[in-house]
This record gives sequence, C-alpha cells and structure tokens, in this order.
Amino acid sequence: IFSNPFEAERHSKRMDDDEYVVGTIEQPLPSDFSHGVLAIGDAAPRPPRRLLALDGVKHPENMGMLLSTAVALRYDGVFLSGPCIDPFNFKVLEASQAVAWTLPYCFGTTDELLALCKRHRLAPCAAASELSSQLHGASPAVPVAELPDLDARRYAGFCIAVGNESRGVSTELLTRCTRIALPMSELVESLNAGVAGGILMHTLACAWPPPDE
Repeated sequence: IFSNPFEAERHSKRMDDDEYVVGTIEQPLPSDFSHGVLAIGDAAPRPPRRLLALDGVKHPENMGMLLSTAVALRYDGVFLSGPCIDPFNFKVLEASQAVAWTLPYCFGTTDELLALCKRHRLAPCAAASELSSQLHGASPAVPVAELPDLDARRYAGFCIAVGNESRGVSTELLTRCTRIALPMSELVESLNAGVAGGILMHTLACAWPPPDE
C-alpha cells in the first residue's frame, strides 16, 4: 500500500518479475461502532450482533486468518486493542486476501470495548485456557461444548475476544468477560491464535445466532 504513485513506482523496481504493482488504493477509515456498523451493501448503520475483538494479536498470519474467518462467518466488525499488528499491514493483507477492506474496524481500550458491548447488548466473551480459572477473581472457564443458551432477554448478540499469541487475552479483559475454553488432547500443548479463534468464532456463531436470523 503506498500513499502516492511515486512510492509505488519506486518499490516496483525492486520487485521480482512475478510481482506487480497494479495501482494505489486509499485505506478505509476506522468505524464508530457506538452508532452501529456500516458494512458493504448496508444502506444505514445497524447494531452489531457478532463482534470480534483482538487483544494484542501480533503475528500477521494469525491476524489474516482471524479477519478472513470473521468475514466468512459474517461477523459485523473487528475491535482492536493492545499492541495489535496493523490489519492493513502488507503481510496481513497477503494472508487474508485483503478482506480488511470489507470489514468495519476500530481501535480502542478494554473499557471502550466493554462499554460498546453494554451499549449494543453484546455478551462479552474471551478465549481462555482451562488453567485460566486460577486467575484471581475469575469464574471457571466454560468448555466450548458446554455453552448455555444465550440469554435473549439480556443480550442481542455477542463479542468474542482473542488474545496475544503468548499471553492470551489481558487479565483486565479476561476477568470481565465470560471465559470460554477449548479443551484439547494432552498430546497438544496449544493451538495458534488463528486456529483456536476460528473454532470459537464458528461455535459461537452457530450456538448463538442473532434473533433476526
């Protein structure tokens, strides 16, 4: 992505024969989720019902995989907090086939994310390991296969937070969300954030469909 044609031309001279610079494109501006989301094809903003939150995801492959999964599962947008890699980083765009251009996004803090969930009646959830139940002040993590029905009187949708590749979701956010665990065989220590997050995103999308679907 280049800010002007001159930079694109200069970079193109250093590329291999099988690489091309087709042109330049303007990066979409962040969305204001407090007033709803406006996706491609929408005539007016609408309240989000499925929201992905990424807390400090740094690897471009994981970011690209999570964004691609969000678009495939019709999530309404992505909220980025902590030291996340830029969703428009060229490596992320390569890994995701540039789906960031189609997904509303915004940056913010943990408090802003939780305020957004409250405003739009989204159940705040976070990916967590089974051992994270040992955190002070945190309730036990719920295995993904044992999710209860979404309380439709209280919530109109959900937000699932996926954390940093090494530390996971921050304690500040984890202790204020429903923590969801992905039980695994003892032969596997862990899955990367892109794979584990994708499984949880699909499970929640199937288990908790929006009321209007």
